[in-house]
Amino acid sequence: MNYLDWFLLLMLAWGAWQGYRRGVVNLAAGLLGYVVGILVALNSAGPLAALVDGRWHLAERGGRWLAAYLPFPRWVLGQDFSVQAVRQMDSLVEGWPVPAAWKAGLVNSMIGYGEPGMTLGEVLAGQLVFGAMKLLALILLFYATLWLVRRSGYLLSRGLAFTPFGLPSRLLGSALGLACQAVYLSLFMGILEWGLERGWLYRLPLGTPLARQLYGSQVAPSLLGMFYWLEGLVHNLF
Repeated sequence: MNYLDWFLLLMLAWGAWQGYRRGVVNLAAGLLGYVVGILVALNSAGPLAALVDGRWHLAERGGRWLAAYLPFPRWVLGQDFSVQAVRQMDSLVEGWPVPAAWKAGLVNSMIGYGEPGMTLGEVLAGQLVFGAMKLLALILLFYATLWLVRRSGYLLSRGLAFTPFGLPSRLLGSALGLACQAVYLSLFMGILEWGLERGWLYRLPLGTPLARQLYGSQVAPSLLGMFYWLEGLVHNLF
């Protein structure tokens, strides 16, 4: 066994200890919180942003202010709103470093948001402000849900500690903590091997000694096997 083996075993033991200390309910709630937080945030961020905007008209107010700072020709932004004028924005936003679906969504949202009497710049700026509101709502909802689920799991775990289920909860938590830590380490080892195969890791000061440790490890092959299994599972699912 080399130094990398001892490090990996220490990290696995740490994960098992953390699971034992927290209990299976508390640990599972922490993991479940991420899933629930993502689902709640993705499904509720848009309606929440629309509700806030309908109450305070932040997109309209912020759009009027932001329109003057958009990096587009004034003659383009000063045009009266029309579907044809919005379609001309396709060529202007083509160079933006964002996914094509986002660009198409921006153009479509401008068509749905714009009204007669508004300029193209006000419509574009208003949608950018509304997009920022949705992003802020997404972050707030995710962390609020994560905290709520984790807090509920913590309180339930504290209650189980004073019942006969306390010890089984800790033992199951230790197993779950060990499994989670193994998954994290397998991802780390997979990234490490990927970097070694492509050669960029050798450019680092400790790249060569790390490669020797990896290829001489007795624990790393098991973690890499888990990584390949997870990779195949994700590939089959998606």
